[in-house]
Amino acid sequence: MVTKNFEIRGNFDEIALRDWIVHRSTVLGLDISVHSLARNAISFCATGHMVLLDAMEIACSLGPSDAIVDHIQSTELNAKKMKTKK
Repeated sequence: MVTKNFEIRGNFDEIALRDWIVHRSTVLGLDISVHSLARNAISFCATGHMVLLDAMEIACSLGPSDAIVDHIQSTELNAKKMKTKK
């Protein structure tokens, strides 16, 4: 499992985008925590499999139809290696 911090800036209703992010993370099976919510800026952490975190980043860059995302940055915070059994 991996945790990434996401920072999003653009022209959007931050409450509506936050709700959309929470819904999308549920669909993808990610655990999230919103850290900051300001006019035209959102910061949150998400934990899950790397492929699903990448899908979240792409989804956020596209956003809902009424959101214009100018900037999205994701930073990996930690990585836990999955052990495979043979």
